[in-house]
Amino acid sequence: MIILLVLAGAVISEEGWYTEGDFAPKIRMEITLVNTLDIDRKDCPVVIRRSEMPIQALHEMSVTVVDLQMPPNLEPSPEMLAEQGGHLILAETNGHQIFRQLDDIDKDGLWDELFL
Repeated sequence: MIILLVLAGAVISEEGWYTEGDFAPKIRMEITLVNTLDIDRKDCPVVIRRSEMPIQALHEMSVTVVDLQMPPNLEPSPEMLAEQGGHLILAETNGHQIFRQLDDIDKDGLWDELFL
């Protein structure tokens, strides 16, 4: 399974990278997750420590996680936007956003791990 981590920005996306609506990431990191066990693992939590990230100075609101193997969302209808608000995932290309959380384990005000 390949996970792509993208960070906030508003630039024109290069071919093949994730976009959502008119959002295109400014900085991109690719992280490959590998199952080292001899059994299939589905729907298992994944934790990546901040110290394991290639770039660690990331604000929690700028982190988006994308699974390149999942089909992208289509553009929501105007009715759906009116009903559920503007926080819906818009039309995606090249993958699907995965909900994640960033945890502050040591309670110092900075996130310590990415959990998905």
